[in-house]
Amino acid sequence: MHGIVDSLWLRREGANEDDFERLRREIEAETKFPISFEGIYKWIAFLPSKVNAGVPVLNRYFGAYRDGRVKVRGIEARRHDTPTLFTKCQLEILSVLGRGKTVKEATALVDECVGVFLKFAWSILDHSAPIRELVFTRRLSKKPEEYVNRSLTSTVAGQLVREGVELHAGESVRYVITDYESKSAGRRAVAFDLVDEMTAYDSKRYVALLAEACSTVLEPFREDCNAEGLVQAVNREILHAEVLI
Repeated sequence: MHGIVDSLWLRREGANEDDFERLRREIEAETKFPISFEGIYKWIAFLPSKVNAGVPVLNRYFGAYRDGRVKVRGIEARRHDTPTLFTKCQLEILSVLGRGKTVKEATALVDECVGVFLKFAWSILDHSAPIRELVFTRRLSKKPEEYVNRSLTSTVAGQLVREGVELHAGESVRYVITDYESKSAGRRAVAFDLVDEMTAYDSKRYVALLAEACSTVLEPFREDCNAEGLVQAVNREILHAEVLI
């Protein structure tokens, strides 16, 4: 099915653990490399490239083993720069999907997963989500003064430099998005070290980014659960309902 530097995923109808163990021993004997058998998946999704949807990314996948364990690689929940809230939401969705014994059963759980997303989205919209759980971490690719484009990363790096912090290429900065659509670069984000009780995060932008993270694990099961579809669910299930109330 798939292969990367140190792993192979194989599929054979009707095969059991003994069949794969026998194959493992044969590969090990032939190659003289130690081979481990990690387990049998109930289902697994190899995520496509964002540049070419027909090509899977080598080390970006998630799946559920028969024993209930969920394995993830290369998605938001495994990245160190992802806000804690996004990781919690994505892992809770994967826990729900992991109950499905087949792709069909996992797909039947998608509505419940959308409910998980809406729960976290609501916590952002009503600002009950702690600001510390919405912090992005980005590594500087150059010195702060060498940036030409005013990205969020360069903006917060500049804020810290003005506060007397010395930064170098390779170091990381942490920030919170405060007004993403602002024409003033300094208003778009604030360095987390400069956050105070008056700092308010941009809930609309955070919901959109949360939708992108959740679509990573939901869209493979249902096409309407792309980022745009999840944002529409927020508008329909939360914002529209609030207007009616």
